Amino acid sequence: MDGSFSVARAPRGSVVEPEATAGLESIFESLPDGVLTYDSEGRVGLLNAAGRHLFGLPADAHLAGLSHQDLVAVLAPRFADADAASAALQPTGNAADRPVELELVNPRCWVRAQRSEVQDRQGRVVARVLLLHDWTERKLQERYWAEYLAVAAHDLKTPLANVKAYTQLALRRLRQVPAESATSNAAGTPLEQALGYLRTVNEEADKLTRLITELLEFWRSEQGHSRRCQPPTG
Repeated sequence: MDGSFSVARAPRGSVVEPEATAGLESIFESLPDGVLTYDSEGRVGLLNAAGRHLFGLPADAHLAGLSHQDLVAVLAPRFADADAASAALQPTGNAADRPVELELVNPRCWVRAQRSEVQDRQGRVVARVLLLHDWTERKLQERYWAEYLAVAAHDLKTPLANVKAYTQLALRRLRQVPAESATSNAAGTPLEQALGYLRTVNEEADKLTRLITELLEFWRSEQGHSRRCQPPTG
């Protein structure tokens, strides 16, 4: 494939002649990822087949010439957060902006939007491009691992709590053992060694408890974020 393909990927913009735009549209239309383009006036130039599929639009949907506001009105029912989508789909912005993840509903999926731009040889922007990648598999993997960590943390917490409880009980009982001689509690005696071992177990159990608590807090924060992103029902 010729160098025109790199225009859609270059984060800082690539140089093409304005008359090459028509050729770029045919390339964009064939890409497996979604591509949304705006002209220099901020009006929709193209939403390719992959993009129409992501947004659940019919193949013959006519979007060319729409303003950003009109485009958002058409796509709003597909987004869990229409305001976030409106901001992410703005025709203006820096090509170096970080990618934005957008949640879609009916069916639920995720799209990752990345800005780029097309320039002529004078450095003027002749088209702004949004690359739209289906991010659903990645998000589902993230949710799977978050849930896995939550289950692992719960499974570890119960036996760890028992280790902690019995260690503390043993330490208390050993401290109550009466001294049999003046040197019975001296360093190096079996009793003092046993106390040292139990103190170490107790300290390590504290470390594991903190780690498990952090894992659970992370999982709960992720679950809370997912609930806030849920579209309204009813």
